[in-house]
Amino acid sequence: MGVALAKAAAVKLAALGWVVACVYLLAAPYAWLAAGVGLAAMVWWLVRAVAHPRSQFFLPVAWRGKGNTGAIALTFDDGPDPEVTPKILALLKAYDAKATFFVLGSRAAEHPALVQHIIAEGHEIGTHTMSHRVRFHVGRAAYIHREIVEAVRVVGEIIGKTPLLFRPPQGLRSPLVADGLRALPQLQCISWTARGRDSLRTTSEAIMRRLRGSLAPGAILVLHDGCGLGGGADRAPTLEALRELLEACRAKALRCETVGSLTGLAPYASDALRAARDPALDRLCFPWRDTLPWPVYALYRTLRALLVLSSFAFFWLGAVLCAWLALPMVWLWPGTRAQKLGRCQRVIRRCFSLFHGYMRVCRLVDVVPLGPLPPPAEPTRGRILVANHTTLIDMTAIIATYPNVICVAKSSYANSALVGRVLRLAGFVAAGTDLHGHHDMLAQCAERLRLGFDVLIFPEGTRSPPGGLQPFHRGAFEIACKNAVEVVHLHMTASPPALSKGLPFWRHPDRVCRLAIRPATVVEPEQFQGNSRAMARAAEAQFREYLALPSVSIVGSRSELR
Repeated sequence: MGVALAKAAAVKLAALGWVVACVYLLAAPYAWLAAGVGLAAMVWWLVRAVAHPRSQFFLPVAWRGKGNTGAIALTFDDGPDPEVTPKILALLKAYDAKATFFVLGSRAAEHPALVQHIIAEGHEIGTHTMSHRVRFHVGRAAYIHREIVEAVRVVGEIIGKTPLLFRPPQGLRSPLVADGLRALPQLQCISWTARGRDSLRTTSEAIMRRLRGSLAPGAILVLHDGCGLGGGADRAPTLEALRELLEACRAKALRCETVGSLTGLAPYASDALRAARDPALDRLCFPWRDTLPWPVYALYRTLRALLVLSSFAFFWLGAVLCAWLALPMVWLWPGTRAQKLGRCQRVIRRCFSLFHGYMRVCRLVDVVPLGPLPPPAEPTRGRILVANHTTLIDMTAIIATYPNVICVAKSSYANSALVGRVLRLAGFVAAGTDLHGHHDMLAQCAERLRLGFDVLIFPEGTRSPPGGLQPFHRGAFEIACKNAVEVVHLHMTASPPALSKGLPFWRHPDRVCRLAIRPATVVEPEQFQGNSRAMARAAEAQFREYLALPSVSIVGSRSELR
């Protein structure tokens, strides 16, 4: 029995126990009344757990994104449709909006060029089962599993990478569906904040009435570009409502982003991510598993996990002490803003050096710089440092290695109670909104560059899979173009892979991880006539070449693996 089925059984047993207790402890008719109330509560709870878009009881779901980004996510189900989907794409392009399309595997197989066109326009692809049948909700676990896996396989072959975002038909998550998804732990179940119910016969006014109340930052909205189970084939109301919705977003200054961008979830897995469970990678990371006796190896693995935990406990303790003791005193020392930031940055650098020294002594990670940073063209101005994000500790390794480096950090880190004070005093920039709700990342980066600091940015956004690379965002290159500064590529490699996406701390390798930092290409914005998109594409191709990853064909604003 799966986890979700066990939860459903526990609810039913609790209801049964309530009925028995009522019958034995209460006199009629109160016993039967109380028993009826208990049974009704059980039914209500199970129906809500299955059907409510926010319920996490049977399965974790993402029903909204980050509310501080000034963006929403538009999603479209049941496609692709050769008549409707191109019209939706044209509308989205006219308003510079991005969306996520949850496609049916059977329709994707019929219209592969249309799926590729969606990707080429810069949108995301998720899956919506293979055939969208009633049997998906009432069938056996093997059938449900097959419907999910087959759709992922078909769509993955079309776009060249495995889609990780999944939406069940009607959003229903029965225990069998939940257990079917748990068998594929990489898939992320996506629900919604509001839906237009445009799969049924309706009008554009009714669709907008259902969506308008939820038109706020972080919302995930659902429309349809195809005909689903029992739905009507007329999508004219959807197209009219979509135009009104895009106009409303423009009036409210809301951007339309993809689900992956809004939630921070990885929309795709490269072959390298799937390799995280491959036997070859296991042999590389855990060579002593088959040579040491099992009790000895189990003890050694426990020790490794405890050492990793202790290193991060050392890090967090140091961050708190630095935030509330060292940095405030350093900041209060007289001087200009540049001098204060420089002193704080040097303190942070020494703290990060201690952290990595501890990891090196524990034989966990050894940072190996493969050369100094190239001298800047203008000594009084900083550069943009662009690095792939191969491990959890890339930022600390780079700052501990090179002087005058300030990082663009996730807003959740920059505004956190534990490390936010450290990062703000040291001049780090929040990637989203800052603690006061301001979204001035470009202005803050420009100020740091004028003060002579190098600004470190990871264009992948999130950590790479082991040996792989996520698609590059162009924010770092846009900052370089607007400020006319150089971009320095830092190639990061971790051998064997450690603290990467898909490799948690308890799977730290048996041997010490060699984290190498190689300063490579220096790029001037003039080489690309200030075109940040072209710079991002060229940088991603150059990183892939160095890391010996599959070549990419650049289409639209996205990169596709070949």
